[in-house]
Amino acid sequence: MISRLQMILPVGLQGLVEKFSILSHFDNLARGVISTSDMVFFILLNILFLSASTLLLVTRRGR
Repeated sequence: MISRLQMILPVGLQGLVEKFSILSHFDNLARGVISTSDMVFFILLNILFLSASTLLLVTRRGR
């Protein structure tokens, strides 16, 4: 999906889309390359989804 999106985006935005792509970060880990930026990306992604889940549970509990 990201590759299709990159085909229609201007060159300047393609790098930005790749920075937020899970696959680009996962490819490095799959090759055995562990970088700080990839680890921070996945930690922040986990925090984002855990926060969203917590918010959803709290709002549903209030009903």
